[in-house]
Amino acid sequence: MITNARARGLLVLLTAVSASCANEPAPAFDNAETPSALTGTDPNWSTIPHHFSALVVGTDVDGAPLNSCRADQGGGVHPGKTRANWSACDIGYGGQEVMVPTYETLVSGWTDAANGAVPNNAYPFGTDGAGGPTLYPCRASPSGLRGFQLGKVRPGLSGCFVPYDGQEISVAQYQVLTTAVPLQVASFHNEPPCPYCVVGGYDHDSANLYVCQAWFGGGWVPGKTRANLTSCIVAWGGSEHYVSDYNMLIPGFQTSPQVYAAGNESDGTVLGVCRSNYQNSMQVGKFVGTGACNFGFAGAEVSLSSGFTVLGF
Repeated sequence: MITNARARGLLVLLTAVSASCANEPAPAFDNAETPSALTGTDPNWSTIPHHFSALVVGTDVDGAPLNSCRADQGGGVHPGKTRANWSACDIGYGGQEVMVPTYETLVSGWTDAANGAVPNNAYPFGTDGAGGPTLYPCRASPSGLRGFQLGKVRPGLSGCFVPYDGQEISVAQYQVLTTAVPLQVASFHNEPPCPYCVVGGYDHDSANLYVCQAWFGGGWVPGKTRANLTSCIVAWGGSEHYVSDYNMLIPGFQTSPQVYAAGNESDGTVLGVCRSNYQNSMQVGKFVGTGACNFGFAGAEVSLSSGFTVLGF
């Protein structure tokens, strides 16, 4: 269930996914600057193939997760799709399905910090007690322990506080969630995370760790969960706590948003990220200036004029 994000300490209006874009106002592009070629410098786009924090935004016909990617083609930067067993970005271009070997993958962006510092663009996701200071998701590798653990940070703390093996552990060197990708908040009760939930770290056994938050100590506390759990684990008062009612972050796909600028045509026209139910799958592609969702499929470029959603604010 998608809910209003009281978890973030501010009001976020969440729009339910619609089966069609008919009778909806056309999505509008924001005025964000987009690259004319891949640079490898945008923290929300990774050049590392199959990065562990790549955002899952679709599913292929065989059920495999699909990530959003972008690649240089024809003088522009075109969003498309990729998956774990591919070494290319699959885009729709010029009426054809094109596999481009050099590409970037959409990820949840994180920024290095230390000793309780929080970047100015950190993503707020809770409060420290009733009416207390804002908490932010962080991730760190505790000394002597395996994995990239998720936890909480705010100015005034000594580091990133992560729950691990029954304890609350402070790690001085860490990263803070600073993503510019549009996200929504989804609520869960005694159930595992969804396929599209945001991955931020990995556990001692390399299993994905998902960003979550749970109500504890009078406020929403950022924490972690994994696919085999039905609760969010948070650090509080020196211990770790399992809470079965919790919230998670998912990519913000809507029917008529202010579009997240992900690429551009050769003439500079901005391109977004879209997805649509198609042939028993959730295909991922590019939202083009004509108002269509285009993606590669079965050797061709499919273009849909309705029945899709767009990543945006």
